[in-house]
Amino acid sequence: MTNTGKKYKFLYGEIIKYTNLHYKDLIHKLKNTYHYSNYDDSLWTKSLPEDKANRYHLENDVWTHTMMVYNNSCLVYEEYDKLEAVLCKAFTTLLHDFGKMDTRKEIEDNKVRFIGHGNASTQYVFEIVPKILFIIYEKYLKEDETLTTSDYRTILDSILYKIAFVVSRHDDFYNHITEKDLEYIKNNDDESYEATNKIEKFCNGDTDIVSIMNNLVYCDCNGQLQGKDISETLFSSITDFGTILTNSTKQLKNNEHDYVVTLLSGVPGSGKNYYLDNILKTKYDNVIDISFDDLRIEYYRSILAKPADGTDKELYDNAYHYCNNNNIDLAALSLKKMNEYKDNKKFHFVINNTNITQKSRKKMINMISNNFKDKNIIFNSVFIGCDLQTCLKRNNLPSRTHNIPEHAIKFMSHKTSIPSMSEGFDTLEFVWNH
Repeated sequence: MTNTGKKYKFLYGEIIKYTNLHYKDLIHKLKNTYHYSNYDDSLWTKSLPEDKANRYHLENDVWTHTMMVYNNSCLVYEEYDKLEAVLCKAFTTLLHDFGKMDTRKEIEDNKVRFIGHGNASTQYVFEIVPKILFIIYEKYLKEDETLTTSDYRTILDSILYKIAFVVSRHDDFYNHITEKDLEYIKNNDDESYEATNKIEKFCNGDTDIVSIMNNLVYCDCNGQLQGKDISETLFSSITDFGTILTNSTKQLKNNEHDYVVTLLSGVPGSGKNYYLDNILKTKYDNVIDISFDDLRIEYYRSILAKPADGTDKELYDNAYHYCNNNNIDLAALSLKKMNEYKDNKKFHFVINNTNITQKSRKKMINMISNNFKDKNIIFNSVFIGCDLQTCLKRNNLPSRTHNIPEHAIKFMSHKTSIPSMSEGFDTLEFVWNH
């Protein structure tokens, strides 16, 4: 390999150096988050009794595994002259398991599991990537005249969504894509089109995401002491697939649809209402805000015998608790609200809620599709990315009509899953709002 080909390989060392320097507390927590129960540092991991071991990991702790995965990425990846690819593959392998410190649970028979750790890791992507990238940019990249994207924000905008998506959904990839799917593609069997379409939708029609996900899956499986059986053949199958992937994303053209339905996604304080008022309402005509907050208040008022008393904040709190305690189906109320606008206009409905889980988004898309079977609908996802500390600060601003408890925002940030076309979306947008 030429020196030019190795141009950005040194960034692997710089990223881990500055992560160690600025995030010592997080690394300490990862070193004390163990893959098995009843930790005893006098035992060598491979000699652990079966009832104490995690069958996926025999490494002492999460940080040990993380470094094995990270080092694997540095060894197997060769195109070090592609800056954005190096950054994406370095950050995904580094951050993919950070959420394990928040999701570790001991279940029956002394087993340890980290359910949903990919989603929980996403908050650390939004916290760490912008800061470490800025340090590296100022120190090494600012004066690099060979870069086609020479400013910090352009580089960040290009990589942040890809990193967040792969980190959030890497566990889903293991469950969504089977070895049979990859064999169909490799052998060009009759089922290859269906398998190809399956992976295309999962990775949002983006060859970069296929490549980054491929790198993480391979390095993750080979960054374990027991060496999960994932062969070079499997690795090549995913790589080869990336060359035939095409982007099938639809455009929001007025003559191609009856309605557009946009699902805003993001934790409280991320900036969903700001984006709705300042971007969507200026970009599109006939925008209808289907706000779950407003639906709660409207429903609560409808069941009261008299007008609600108190401040806006008290009204919101009372409405929220009433609807929550009585299991009011807000998705059904949103459909009822949409039905009020059934006419010949091309409405752009915005489902204004947190919409942070795959389950809630799929439910909403299915309900709307079934309710408007005679309409051609484009489903659009707008995910608002924001680091947790900024969301917490915004949540406490005096200008907000209501404040969400801090523990609730932290809980939601751990549960946030980045949207995918496989959920039923036709278009995807990612907004970094810091």
